[in-house]
Amino acid sequence: MQLGSLDVDAELRPHWEPSFGCPYRYFHNLSPGASWWDLPEADPAKASQTFVVQPDTTPIPPDVVAARELLAAGACTAYAIDLWGGSVCLMDAAMRGVAPTADIRVLLQLFHQANGQTYGGFPDVAAFWADGTISLRELKLHNKDRVGDKQHRAADVLGQLIGPKLDLRVLVWGQAFIP
Repeated sequence: MQLGSLDVDAELRPHWEPSFGCPYRYFHNLSPGASWWDLPEADPAKASQTFVVQPDTTPIPPDVVAARELLAAGACTAYAIDLWGGSVCLMDAAMRGVAPTADIRVLLQLFHQANGQTYGGFPDVAAFWADGTISLRELKLHNKDRVGDKQHRAADVLGQLIGPKLDLRVLVWGQAFIP
C-alpha cells in the first residue's frame, strides 16, 4: 500500500481481539519508570479506548502488543507512542514510562523539526535494531480507523530522515471480530 510516496506493507493481525470501552488511562501523566497500570482511569463513559484482549491480564493497548512483537522478533528496544493534545507520551513494552535519554526521544525531536514543528502523523510504535534499522508501525483497527493526510506526510518525512534503514508498515488488527 502507499503511505505518502512510500510503498509499505500492510500487516494483518486478525486474531487480536478488540475490547471496546476500556477506561482511558492518562498516559500523559506517565513519568519515566512508572507503570501504566498505576495511572488513574477515566470514567469509560467520558473517555474510553479499544484495547486488545490478553489471556493473562486485562486488555492492553494495541501499540504495546505490537511493541512486544517487535522485541520478540529481535529488536533491541520498542516503544508505544501517544502524541495527543501536544503531549509526548512514551512507554516501553513493559508498560513503563521512558527515560528522557531513550533513543525514541532523539528520533521524535528530529521528526518534530523536519515536520514543521509538529509531531502529527508519527506512527504508534517504534523499535530500534542492532543493525540501525528503525521499525515504525501505524496501527489501524479494522473498519474503524483510516490512514489520514498527517500519516502520509509523516511517512515522507520519516523516509527522508531515516532513509534505507526505515522499516515502516501499517498494522491492521481485529479482522476476525469486526465485520
